[in-house]
Formats: sequence, C-alpha cells, structure tokens
Amino acid sequence: MSSKNSKRNGDKTISTFCRIRPPISNARLQTQIWPSYDDSSHTQLIQFTKPTDVLLKSSSAKEKKTQKFAFNEIFDENVLQEEVFQTAGRPIIDHVLNGYNGTIFAYGQTATGKTYTIMGEDLEYEANEEWGMIPRSIDYIFKDLKAKGDSFEVQVSFLEIYLEKMYDLLGVESYSVNHETLSRKRDVICKMDDTKVRLVNLALRKVETSDEALDVFLEGNSNREIAQTYANNRSSRSHVVFTVYIKREDDTGVVESKLHFVDLAGSERVSKDQLGDSLLVSEAKDINRSLLFLHKVIQSIANNSRPETFRNTMITRILRDSLVGNSVTSLVATISIDEHNVDETLSTCNFAQSVSKIKTKPKLNKTEDLNLIIARLQEENIRLNSKVNELQRSKNNDPLTEEEVENLKQMVLTYFNDNDSDAFLDVLKDDIRVQFCFNELKELGRGNNSELSTEIESQQKKLTDKEMRDLNVAVEAFIADRREFAELDYGGNTESAQYCLQRLKYLVKEMGDSNQTKKKGCC
Repeated sequence: MSSKNSKRNGDKTISTFCRIRPPISNARLQTQIWPSYDDSSHTQLIQFTKPTDVLLKSSSAKEKKTQKFAFNEIFDENVLQEEVFQTAGRPIIDHVLNGYNGTIFAYGQTATGKTYTIMGEDLEYEANEEWGMIPRSIDYIFKDLKAKGDSFEVQVSFLEIYLEKMYDLLGVESYSVNHETLSRKRDVICKMDDTKVRLVNLALRKVETSDEALDVFLEGNSNREIAQTYANNRSSRSHVVFTVYIKREDDTGVVESKLHFVDLAGSERVSKDQLGDSLLVSEAKDINRSLLFLHKVIQSIANNSRPETFRNTMITRILRDSLVGNSVTSLVATISIDEHNVDETLSTCNFAQSVSKIKTKPKLNKTEDLNLIIARLQEENIRLNSKVNELQRSKNNDPLTEEEVENLKQMVLTYFNDNDSDAFLDVLKDDIRVQFCFNELKELGRGNNSELSTEIESQQKKLTDKEMRDLNVAVEAFIADRREFAELDYGGNTESAQYCLQRLKYLVKEMGDSNQTKKKGCC
C-alpha cells in the first residue's frame, strides 16, 4: 500500500550568481561591487561604467553611462572553485538529496568560464582545486548517501544538443566504412506534452561509486563537439545536460529526484568571431538562435506576459521544468570585464536579471509506503516503552532512605498483625521494596516477634497448583538463606508476590510458635 506525496516546498525564486573571468587585456571595464540594502533576496550589486568611445558609437542618445545589476552573490576573478560550489551548487544539491529536483546552469559569452565552472579542469586526476560543479557534486552526493545508511541507486545520463539535434553522449556506436572505423552518436528524440518532456533513446547508466560516475562523465564529455574560435581554443559548440538520478528508500517510502547540470554553448558575434569555416558560422548562428529564444522565453515568464512557446528550440524544451516547473534552480552568469566585451557582458547580466524574477514550483518526489510507516511507528513505540521501563527500573533501584525503611517495617508489621486473609501489602509495583519486605518478614520470624498474629490463608485461587508448589520451594529456600539481604525469585508478577508474602507470613508465624514452645520446655 503506497501513496504519492506531492507536497510542495512553495514557489521558489531562481538564485542567480555572477562570476567574473580574469581579464586578458589592460583595457578593462570600470567595475564596482557592493552589498545590496534593498528588501529583495539579492545580496550584492555590480555596477559597470561604459567607456567613452562605446557611448560615442551608440545609436541611442539616452544610453546610460553606468548600469547596475543585482545577484545573490558575485564572484570576483580570484574566487576558488570550492567557494563557487559551496555557494551556488551545494544548496541545490542538498534539496535534491532531500527529494526535490534541481538544476544548475551556466550562461554567458563564449570563453568566459561556463564550462570551467560547471565541469572544471584536470578531471582525470583525483580531487583537486580545478574541479568544477559536476565532479564536486558527484563526490558530495555519494558521501551523503552513504552517510545516511539508506538503500540507494544512482544513474546518470549525458545529453548533447548540436545544430538543433539531440544526441546521447554515452551512446556512441562504432561502424566501419572502407576498412575505416568511424563512430556515431545515438540520436535522441524529444517528446513533449503539457505535463512532461520525455527523451527517447537516452541511456541511463547505473553507477555504484563516485569514481565510476566520474569515469562515465569523462567518457561522455570526450564525445562533445568542440572547435577553435578567436576567443577559445576549445570552444563548446553544443549545449549539454548531464543528469544525476537518485532513488533512495527511507523508513517511510521511496524518494526519487534528479539533478541537471546544464552547460550552455557561449553566445558569440559572428562578425567578431572572424569565422572562415562555413560549419563554424552555422554553429554560431544556431547557438545564438537557441539562446535568443531562451532569452525570450525567460523574459516573457519574468514579465508575466504572453509566454513564448517552449517548443521553439530543443534547449527551451529541456529547460521547461527547470524554469517554471518542479525544480530548485540556480544560474551562474559568467562575464568578462575586458572593455571590448562590454555589450556581451551587459547582455549576460540582463539575462540573469530576467531569470532572477522567475519562480519555480518545487515539490517533494516521494512515494510513501503506508506499511513501512506503520512498521516504523510500531518500532518507535517499542523503543519508547523500553526507554520508559528502563527509566522506571533505574528509579526503583535507588537505595532506600532511612525514612523509607522505617515506613516499610511498619507496613510489614501491620500486615502480619492483620488477621484478614485478603490483607495486601501494597509495595508490589516496586521490586526493591518487595524484596525488602520479604527479608523483613523472614527476620520477624527469626526474631520471635511477640506481635505475630494467627495463621492467614493465601490467595490460592489465583495460582495453579504447580505455580504454588514452585513458589513454596522458592520461599523455603529463601528462608534457609542466611545472607543478610537475599532475593526471593517470585517471578516478578503481582499474584506470585502476594502469594509469597502470604506464605512467608504463615511460615514465620509457625517459626514463632516453635520458638515459644522451645522456651517453655527449657523453663
């Protein structure tokens, strides 16, 4: 028996971060960064002052000399990869580990550090300072899952969007042409309806460890389309989405979530790129077209205007849930502060400002098993009862005070002098006091106490013959035990204890009568 839990975490604004690439020229934009004191969720502002020659070339007479943009955090050119991960990545991953879907994506001009932020460098080596979001996240995820101790399963996929076609970077197939071995990436088909996006032919690779997951990532990354441009010797010519799928069983059901890492190809101006190769030109135009539609979709969502369709490009289809659906999302906008990149930098910041106005609708992805919940509550009930009993035993085994000893002696004496066969010594909820009374009764008989009364019948009807025979043996052994404080093994229940008290009372009375007879004979 199970039930689907779709508990919402409330609408959540997309977090935006700005990362500044170290400048490569001496002509730099005048930049200022300071804390934000408004009531929004942004914590820092960055202001750019445009160079005079840029303003003179502008076709708009009203163009502002300075422009300000707000971000949750701004990373300067000296920031370490670990800090970017802890600030922009880890909060998203923590949500994913708790059962929510998450997305981390990078956007910006080509050669500003998007791929470095998401993936990093020196990935073939063990954990190092150059690792980006993906390898650090993989390591963090497996450590957390193992620490929880729950049963879990992790799978990964690696999707590429190149020239508006989708390919599986983990599904490379080899074939032979004229005795030459060639490779081909498997086509992926995107099917989209009003509620979800389904990717046909995209392989999910199961991974058992962080090392295995990183190896799979490196395998897929080696199949990505790259090329040399004016700004980057290894420029990404495609959008890629690396996804981690997590399935975990806890005490009450199954939690399933996924984490998308999106590395968008860089926006670039064909005229500035000086691209002579016709393929590179086609790639640049396609990249710009897809990013343009992405920008339009985001602007329409942010402004609550008539939405642009997500069906225009493949990347907008893939990012639909990340932007308006079930996801906790963050954006890292990468920028250059070189003066000749001012237009691209301002465009990237404007894009980020639109994204920061969007609210997603994350929800907990959990299927609750009612049988597991009942079993868990029963275990908890047993544990709590055991704890209560332990505390009670601890309390009952505290040493008796002098006042308690005197009170118990008086109770025993009163009990012995009561001729009522139904007389009851009310100490049976407390084992240490029961044992004291047993011993006190024995001492009364040995001491020939003159206040002993006549024989009292036991409550035999509450016990079987065998139980009474066993208790008689236990009582006689107890009386014969000469230790100062012996224990009588009465079984721990009320009926047995009461019978033993009655039996002791009877035997002690006989012991008293016997002592009296001996004294008379001596005289």
